[in-house]
Amino acid sequence: MLSRRLISAAVIISVVVALVVLDHWLGRPEVWGAPGLVISLVTALACVVAGGELVQLWQRGGCPSVRLPATLAGVICMSVGACWPVLRPLFPDFPDDGLGLFGGTACGLFVALVVLALLAMRETGSGAARTDGLARSTLAVGWLLLLVGFHAPHRLLHGHNGSGACAVLAILVTVKMSDAWAYFFGKLWGRTKMAPELSPNKTVEGGLGSVLGAVFGALIVFWIVAPYVAGDRFVQSFAWIAGYGVTLAAAGMIGDLFESLLKRDSGCKDSSAWFPGLGGVMDIIDSIAFAAPASWLYWVLTGAA
Repeated sequence: MLSRRLISAAVIISVVVALVVLDHWLGRPEVWGAPGLVISLVTALACVVAGGELVQLWQRGGCPSVRLPATLAGVICMSVGACWPVLRPLFPDFPDDGLGLFGGTACGLFVALVVLALLAMRETGSGAARTDGLARSTLAVGWLLLLVGFHAPHRLLHGHNGSGACAVLAILVTVKMSDAWAYFFGKLWGRTKMAPELSPNKTVEGGLGSVLGAVFGALIVFWIVAPYVAGDRFVQSFAWIAGYGVTLAAAGMIGDLFESLLKRDSGCKDSSAWFPGLGGVMDIIDSIAFAAPASWLYWVLTGAA
């Protein structure tokens, strides 16, 4: 189990880092000059797969009323809107829309809700089943919006290709280091259960490891990687970086426990079996989905955005 988990994690991290590097290269003015295209595509694809996993999770848990086509249609509409700030440079002749960083996400969410409502109205029958299916599809769209809706603001941070790439990398490295340290601290020293009714294997000691791992991961990005990619735009004090790591660790743990709640209620251990030892796409991005908006709020509230 441990070896499969390590292999899966190593492969995923390597692929993600390679995609961020590719995205940064394509974002250079002399190459393509449109940063974020690769990250947008991968994030949107991950959301679509995760949306399908959530539907299957609920259906296995005895909720057949939630429909896969409706949920995926909502996720796709929302994702396209959320990616608009990154896609906008590809259409230089398009009139100035004034949507900013989050206007596209709001419009995409609106279209997604309209689509979900119309599809729900076409469902036959009555009672709570139809409403339950609509509510679960809406939850899937809203949850995944946390991930895809905040990737563009990070990728376009400071209006600089290097800063944006480092901002995205900071989330991924910080959260995944947090997850890894939580796992090993829990395995080695875990004694005090954190939330036994939701996730019996999570411990307070693992939570402490999560915080330390997040701070360590943030230090790697901000002090080692960023100076070569973004120059002095990413210079931050140790206190700022430590606060960033603690914030993302806390948000990531909440996201992880939130998915554990849904899996426990559905009687499933993993969202799917895509990655041996780790589970499915939703199992991988659950903590990132909560950490992404927390990261952006931290940037804004500390005046660093």
